[in-house]
Amino acid sequence: MKSVTGGLRLLYEHRRVIEEVFKASLGPDVTLDVPANREHQEVPPVSLETLREFIFILWAKYQSLTSRKEKAAVLDAITTTLGIHRKSALRLMTAGKAPRMRMTSGSTRCSYSSETKEWFVRLWNAMGRMSSRKMKAALPKWLPYYVDFEIPKRVRAELLRMGTTTMDTILKPIRARQKRKQNTGTWKAKIRTEFPLRPLGLQVDKPGVVEVDTVMHCGDSASGVFANTVTMTDIHTGWTECVAILGKEASGIRDALLRLERRMPFPLRVICSDNGAEFLNHTVVDEFVKSREAPISLFRGRPYRKNDQAHVEQKNFTNVRQAFGYERIDTQRAVDLMNQFYESAWNDLQNYYVPQAKTLHKERVGSQMKRVFSFPSTPIERLLDSDILSEHEIGQLAEKEHATNPFELKKLMRELLFRLSKHFSFKKSWPGRFSHG
Repeated sequence: MKSVTGGLRLLYEHRRVIEEVFKASLGPDVTLDVPANREHQEVPPVSLETLREFIFILWAKYQSLTSRKEKAAVLDAITTTLGIHRKSALRLMTAGKAPRMRMTSGSTRCSYSSETKEWFVRLWNAMGRMSSRKMKAALPKWLPYYVDFEIPKRVRAELLRMGTTTMDTILKPIRARQKRKQNTGTWKAKIRTEFPLRPLGLQVDKPGVVEVDTVMHCGDSASGVFANTVTMTDIHTGWTECVAILGKEASGIRDALLRLERRMPFPLRVICSDNGAEFLNHTVVDEFVKSREAPISLFRGRPYRKNDQAHVEQKNFTNVRQAFGYERIDTQRAVDLMNQFYESAWNDLQNYYVPQAKTLHKERVGSQMKRVFSFPSTPIERLLDSDILSEHEIGQLAEKEHATNPFELKKLMRELLFRLSKHFSFKKSWPGRFSHG
């Protein structure tokens, strides 16, 4: 008398079904080595090898069956016992070779402790909620300055070893809760055809070619006078400076551009803007072109093609919206606090401690465009690699970098934003990235 063991100890509640199937398919002399009375017995855990043995026995018998009724009985046993779809059971039985039950993705052991994950989320909030690629590159530079709490050595080692995919996995549920989509409008400007279009093949191999744009802090209404942030981004290094002004008249934009030019650690050669009337006017042209011995070239992008200003358009969100949100700011006192925020903390944090990835090249794969990015590095690192600065200038930048602490800068930002919040009401839609960590 044959005895089938191991694979038939799966689910006691289906014992009668499995017994009938095996008697019909394997013969009436088959006995099941399964206790008939399970009222006072615990169900043993089912191992992967037990499942494989069970599937193999059924698959071996299924190959010799000719009756449709017998084959249906075997499929019923599989679907009832394992809880899988009938089509999946049919694929297992009709396979050319014995099937093997594979481990599911959820059964893999996690190599990072829950404590490490909690520390990572805390650091992610404290560092401004960077992307995983930026976090991977920034952690070695930020961790030595984190003194609010003592991070265990084991956790510190795991944080430095953690990959970008693991970071995304940990942050996926958190990002899902914090996801927010909201757009804002910009002024519709007239096209100034007398200014040359930016060459599409403009090659940028050293610092000095910048893009400029304005960000409106108008809230729900574009009427009246309100604050605007003028953003200037260097294409080669990613160095970004911001300044806030009240209104958007030509003289205010001219003064803002002069302030941004003085903050840049290198001379400007080209300024690229959109077709907004705040940039393309005689006041700006007279200052940067006609009144200088070495004039700066001014270019404009194509109308309604925001991608021509891709570098500065990205910074409009990461360097402006993530700090101040989409609310209305319309007082001079609030603008002064914004400029203090930019000059004393925000610009230095972005340029010295926040890595940025650049697109190396693009290639088309079928109907999609595949982009290959560089390893994230900070704007100061790219600037030092460009070899356009003197030894004195390099020493000044290095001294300033060593004198700053990213976590102290974050604290200063929170204090300034708290003072700024007294001048206008932050709504629930405000991202509030500095309220964490």
